[in-house]
Amino acid sequence: MDDAISIEEKLKQPLHFYQVLIFLQKEAFAIPGAAEKVCEQAVAYIQRYYNRQLKMTDIAQELHYHADYLTRCMQKNDGGRPASIFK
Repeated sequence: MDDAISIEEKLKQPLHFYQVLIFLQKEAFAIPGAAEKVCEQAVAYIQRYYNRQLKMTDIAQELHYHADYLTRCMQKNDGGRPASIFK
């Protein structure tokens, strides 16, 4: 009988492993990525200085990022729709 329990437990191990893996993946998706953090910084800057004439190069310089990187982060997180950052 001990062998039956041992075999049953061994068969359950992959299932348990995949359940833990799915849980960890869900947790990882809840953690903001680097691009999302950069985008949040840029949006905060834009909202703070909305009354100025802003250029991407100026925002990037102020936040210490390359303008191309900042642009890619904004496009990745917002689909390239700048109007939605003011919601």
